[in-house]
Amino acid sequence: MPHNMDKKFRKLSIAPASTKTELVADFNQRTRMKLRNRHKLEPKNPFKPNQVHKLLEDIITEGVSQFYYNHEEAPQLCQDLASQIRTKIKSLNYDRCKLICVVDIVQKNLQGIRSICSFLWDPKRDHYATYSYNKFDLLATAYVFGIYHD
Repeated sequence: MPHNMDKKFRKLSIAPASTKTELVADFNQRTRMKLRNRHKLEPKNPFKPNQVHKLLEDIITEGVSQFYYNHEEAPQLCQDLASQIRTKIKSLNYDRCKLICVVDIVQKNLQGIRSICSFLWDPKRDHYATYSYNKFDLLATAYVFGIYHD
């Protein structure tokens, strides 16, 4: 198709202005209805650190008790444990809560470890739970952060 005919085809395929305005008005009306303000700041079922701590204790103890530290298998075990933790916590149906789950497994080899997490934090609505499992050859730590999300 020649270049000139392509321009003519484009001009003919444009919808009339009245149809476009109706579509935009209809879209704005539907969007307005879906995105109304809730005016409620507190969640119905907030993140409960004590409940999550018990869950962390059960999952980490069960997952790591028979594991002997191996640097090739540890990363996959961390991912599996984090996935199990996230699934169990999601089943608790915490309202307006984003979950961050971190699992660390490190070898004990006569050295120390320092782990730091930093967030912009709302002390009234954001919470966390942590659990550490100590064994003769490894240290496993799980952190779960329940961050308020509107």
